[in-house]
Formats: sequence, C-alpha cells, structure tokens
Amino acid sequence: MSETAMNSPDKKTIEEQMGELLTSLGEVKTNTELTAALQANAEAIRGLAADCVKTDLFTRAAERYNSLKERIEADLPQNEWLLSSWTHLMDRISESPTRIHVIGSVILVMPLVSSYVTYLEQP
Repeated sequence: MSETAMNSPDKKTIEEQMGELLTSLGEVKTNTELTAALQANAEAIRGLAADCVKTDLFTRAAERYNSLKERIEADLPQNEWLLSSWTHLMDRISESPTRIHVIGSVILVMPLVSSYVTYLEQP
C-alpha cells in the first residue's frame, strides 16, 4: 500500500489531511489554546491516525511507537501527554530534511497524538 494514498480516489492523502489539520489549528499562542484546538479537531486527528496505522511504515515501526508512548507516559503527568506528543511531531517535521521524511514523521507520530486526544475527551 502506498504510504500517502489510500485506495479510494476520493480519499485524501496523509499529506493532504495533515495540511488541512495544520490550517484548521490556526494561530495558537498558548498551550491552553493549542490543547483546545487539537481537541476541537479530534475527529480529523483520529481519521488521519487511522490512515497512518494502515501503512507498512507504521507496521514496521510499531516497536518504536510503543517505546515512545511508554517513555511519554512514564516521564510526564497525563495532562502533558497530548502537548508532548504534538511537540514531538512538530519537532520531527521541522527537522525533516525531505518531504518524504515529513510524511514518515506524521505516519509514525500522529497515532500517538490521536491516542491522547481520545484520552482527554473521555470523562
């Protein structure tokens, strides 16, 4: 399976979905605003993450994903998991030397962000 395209011609690529997510977040100035913006976009985040976990890249990197998740959860209080995972994703994107590295970063980290958005929404 292609890392960025799903089978349906109407389905947006991972790259397109991430671009739309970043646009929809707008300009946030505080961590509180960022958390609220991420929560407001939880459905889009979960959809994007669902596409990410279907890729061969994510499957091959499951051990790294689990290690990062364990590290975040062991080192930080629960109320910091979402921002920490989002910051990690943004750091990886900003340090990516090529577009394919950017897409790979999204594929590997967005499922983590999604798991914490889901966590924050639960009562």
